[in-house]
Amino acid sequence: MSKILELRTKRNTLWEQTKAFLEKNRGDNGLVKAEAVEQYNKMAQEVKDLGAEIERLEQQAQIEAQLSAPTSNPVHADPKNGSKKDVKPTATAEYAENFWNMIRNRGHYGEVRNALSVGEDTEGGFTVPDEFEKKLVEALEENNIFRGMATVIRTSSGTRKIPIAEDTGEASWIDEGEEIPESDATFGQTMLSAYKLGTMIKISNELLNDSAFDLATYIARRFGVRMGNAEERAFITGDGVGKPLGLLAETGGAKVGVKAAKQDAVSTNHLVLIDADVSQKNVIAMTREFKQVDGVQDVLSLDSLLGSNIPETILPDEGISLLKSNRYQMMLISSSYVISSDAVNQQIDELNATLKKYDEGGMLIGEAPCTKDLINCTDRDFKVVSVISIAAIFVIIALVLKSFSLPILLVAMIELAIVLNLCIPYFAGTTLPFVGPILISTIQLGATVDYAILMTTRYKQGRMAGKEKKVAVGEAVAASAQSILVSGISFFASTFGVGLYSNVDIISSMCSLIARGALCSVAVVLFLLPAMLLLCDGFIVRTTVGMKKKA
Repeated sequence: MSKILELRTKRNTLWEQTKAFLEKNRGDNGLVKAEAVEQYNKMAQEVKDLGAEIERLEQQAQIEAQLSAPTSNPVHADPKNGSKKDVKPTATAEYAENFWNMIRNRGHYGEVRNALSVGEDTEGGFTVPDEFEKKLVEALEENNIFRGMATVIRTSSGTRKIPIAEDTGEASWIDEGEEIPESDATFGQTMLSAYKLGTMIKISNELLNDSAFDLATYIARRFGVRMGNAEERAFITGDGVGKPLGLLAETGGAKVGVKAAKQDAVSTNHLVLIDADVSQKNVIAMTREFKQVDGVQDVLSLDSLLGSNIPETILPDEGISLLKSNRYQMMLISSSYVISSDAVNQQIDELNATLKKYDEGGMLIGEAPCTKDLINCTDRDFKVVSVISIAAIFVIIALVLKSFSLPILLVAMIELAIVLNLCIPYFAGTTLPFVGPILISTIQLGATVDYAILMTTRYKQGRMAGKEKKVAVGEAVAASAQSILVSGISFFASTFGVGLYSNVDIISSMCSLIARGALCSVAVVLFLLPAMLLLCDGFIVRTTVGMKKKA
């Protein structure tokens, strides 16, 4: 056979040389040059001679094969039962009937053994009829998702080595006429081990004796659920001891993927709900525009996964219902931006603009969009609450002190303390709950404005008694400082302790903010308010009822 292959290779090579010689010596008129005709004929004749020699060798090999063939078939007769049929024992109806009769206590093992003698199985291990085995495998595939994705390898031994590709190589984009670069794949071996998985089921005698009860299907289903669940757990978290090694095993499990860089990592996901009647073409176009927005890592939807060439009818209704209903269809957008950041808020605005182009009633939902809505609502509420609380305090102080300037001065001092309090976490890089500014603007204003009212009342009493402004301010500070310090420090201690102890972030942050606000208000009232009273004394006297006559 090697001689025949050698001659075939030689004939092919010679024929290619003959054709090349003919084309090389063809003239402008299309005819072969006269001096080359003789050489061409010699080369062509040699090709024919090689063909004839190959044909003779092939005939010789065929004759030798015929002469070497056996003249008769060996005898495999069973003197007792005659010739064995060429059939798998567990696939016969006789074996199935005897097996289930034995299970129902209607037969005995001898009949099952006799049924096995119908044929031979070199692998051994006859256990259940083939039809039952098929039902069991189907039940396993229904209850173990990995069986549908994996390649099932049957082996008669406990272990088996299989080759694996350790890398897939790379493909490269090349220009016309450019040499294709080589990219070799590397291969290795891995050892597969067989493990034993068993279960037992109890069946009542009534069911065993009930001939109408489909015992095979019942057992296959029950075994399928139990063994499928056990297999799936082992394939995921198995430690390799008496069971398969799972994907999540620390040693020998699935390879850990390359960790994405911070700017490319997925930080949050947005959900898009669009009308179910939006065409597949528009959904794909919308997906394409979504992917062009900065920070978008991926966009998934039913239409984008199927593409324009695959109909939805190819998928089961259970799968379609997860992403599409009669009213809406859902899309998933993966973003690399952090929730509540300026970048993700701008991204949400761009995504909403694109969404409204294709569906006016479409909705962008998720943690980041909800947080953005809360921030917008909180910002508006902060302004409204601040205005209302300032106005209420202003009116109350104006009516009590009968002054126009004193309410302005006192509210300004406390608002300054609130600003100082909120500036500290900003410059310190501390994250606050989104409700922080609203709560602190009302709580700190209402709880600490009485410090300023106490000092201002003492100042007003001194000025009403005809004392100089410096004397009145000094006496006001001396008389009220102790009360302000005691009240402020008590307020600080009660809230700071809760903030320090609590494990709930929002409670801890708010209590710490209120505690710091108490100290800021005390500091502003004791150190800045007296100076402002001295500075604005003339304006205060002219705008306060009863002070102008006595001051």
